[in-house]
Amino acid sequence: MVKLIKRGKRLGLVMVSCALILALAASATIPQVAKAEPGEKIVKIAYHGVYTGALASTGVWVGNGMKDCIRYLNEQGYIPGVRLEFTWQETGGLIPRHITAHKRFKEAGVMAEVSIIGDAAEVLSETLQRDEIPFVVLTYFTEAMVTRPVPWIFSPDATFGDNAAAGLKWFRDQWTEERRPRVGGFGYEHRAYYEFLDGVKWACEQYDMEFVGYEVVPLLGAIDTSTEWLRLAGKKPDVITGVTCGATQVVAMKDAQRLEIQERGITLFDGGYCVAATLHTTRTAANGWYLCVYGAYANPCVSRAPLLKTIFEVREKYRGIGQQELMLDAYMGPWPGVMLIAEGIRLAAEKVGVDNLSGATIRDGIVSVKDLDMGGLMRPITMSNVKPWYGNGFVLFQVRDCMPYPVLEDWWLDYPGFYKTRNYY
Repeated sequence: MVKLIKRGKRLGLVMVSCALILALAASATIPQVAKAEPGEKIVKIAYHGVYTGALASTGVWVGNGMKDCIRYLNEQGYIPGVRLEFTWQETGGLIPRHITAHKRFKEAGVMAEVSIIGDAAEVLSETLQRDEIPFVVLTYFTEAMVTRPVPWIFSPDATFGDNAAAGLKWFRDQWTEERRPRVGGFGYEHRAYYEFLDGVKWACEQYDMEFVGYEVVPLLGAIDTSTEWLRLAGKKPDVITGVTCGATQVVAMKDAQRLEIQERGITLFDGGYCVAATLHTTRTAANGWYLCVYGAYANPCVSRAPLLKTIFEVREKYRGIGQQELMLDAYMGPWPGVMLIAEGIRLAAEKVGVDNLSGATIRDGIVSVKDLDMGGLMRPITMSNVKPWYGNGFVLFQVRDCMPYPVLEDWWLDYPGFYKTRNYY
């Protein structure tokens, strides 16, 4: 009887294992091997996967968007003689696993990598340069990402400080009272927030505003932010700007709504990276908030952005998600970065030939991109060895009726110039 029980346990484990294997095989996150036509060259683009862990609600949709963009480009025959292959390694957003993932990518012959984790790009900067693999990080550029003499890391945003300063400059331009507007900061405990605060303080100096202080809440696991909101509101700011994400953002926005922060005459801004991903949960608590995002990703932008219309159609075709459903910036986000890589590959293939493609030639192709049309999703992209970011400003949104709407007639806020104080290149 004991033997039968043990055998039954083993059989049960085998059945569970088989079920897991079948589930993974059916999962949309499993990379599909690109089948090259005769004479075609396979070029692998790798995603530092964040399908598990605290950032998975964003990471899953970034992976889906990246995979779908690559599939779409292949179907369009974007690069003659080249078929792109999507591959990934799970990291959970943990730095040691990003390091391991890069090593595996290198051994697998990957020629370009993509990640949503800025810290990973910083830690890998010297390694990427040594291994000659270009890296697109879907967040803002930082000093620790600088490689010399030429860049190997590319980003949509010059700095997170520019994001902060752009929104505040717009707010200052709308200000009609004779007194100086008062500015407060509210964000999570992470270096990203302090980079954002640098831009807030710089904007206050540049545009004659008074910085009244800031509050910090946990990066993860915040269950109540009332004290921070009330303490900051007690300093009588006219605008509060900052950055939160995930569950902490949900708690912070709902607390602000419950405490009637906006009803006190305080305008609220967020850095914008996570707002769309939490709208299903924050709902009306997000109404009234402003945010700056490097792309015109939101549903109301479709009529003026042909590429965004294509992204909606691709999402429906590949994911079965109706075009009326909320577009997440996490799904849109990898499209410009992957298209930049693809254009770099195309230019490199024209210059050195398909058979001579490498990470180094692709990097050279990326910094050679000129006036790449982004179909209204972004301004045209031009890159160089002294400009490793492909964004050229921000769309200012305001959330109304649980949907981000562009605020400005022409949509765009220019970079206010905070990045120049960093002297990256």
